[in-house]
Amino acid sequence: MTANDYEILRQYHAEGMQPKLNWFKMMIANNDWEDEKNLNPVLQRPVLYLGGKKDYVSVISAYGGPSQYIADLQTCPLDTGHWVMEEDPQGVNGIIERWIKRIQ
Repeated sequence: MTANDYEILRQYHAEGMQPKLNWFKMMIANNDWEDEKNLNPVLQRPVLYLGGKKDYVSVISAYGGPSQYIADLQTCPLDTGHWVMEEDPQGVNGIIERWIKRIQ
């Protein structure tokens, strides 16, 4: 493991899982309903989804087609697992750079 890997592991052990799970707790408790109930359900901003072809958790094919909730969705499958930015940083950076140029 690299020094960076050990630092990430140290931070994870210091914080535990609680901060990472709070978003899911809020969603399940429906605490944002009053703020969100009148929002347009269709995202009107460009959305980029990067996914790994070997990721069996966030399956990119679930996001691959036209979406009724995202007006401008672009999906980019990479030959990686779940951690696309760790497994292919140059590929991820290239895709993001091209996407930013497209939406500007």
